[in-house]
Amino acid sequence: MCLRSVPRAARFGIGVFWGYFPGAPQKGDTPTRQYPMPLKDLEIKNAKPAERAYKLFDGGGMYLLVQPTGKKLWRMKYHHQGKERLLSFGAYPDISIAAAREKRSQAKLALADGIDLRDGGGLAHRDGHRWLR
Repeated sequence: MCLRSVPRAARFGIGVFWGYFPGAPQKGDTPTRQYPMPLKDLEIKNAKPAERAYKLFDGGGMYLLVQPTGKKLWRMKYHHQGKERLLSFGAYPDISIAAAREKRSQAKLALADGIDLRDGGGLAHRDGHRWLR
């Protein structure tokens, strides 16, 4: 009786490693970070309430929260001084996609300046000062 220390398939370079190349993406692998496609108006109109609230992502931390009651709210998740915060822009029919995206870009500019939007120095506060000048 002869015992082999290495299987025959492995000796010929096939077997376990056949079709496998280290470092190459394999079947079922997903990228580590996926970027959402921007929402379209039709997607938002067709979003139906479910048993639990769910989110439709637009990108840049902004999403539309669809509640079980049917209410659709624009929200933006952001970080300030190491803490995760949530900013609300309003309800969908009142605030359009374009208006929500504009508010998101204004919020990002304020965050870049170091202004926390929830501590009284938010968008309404800044816009009010501009109006008074």
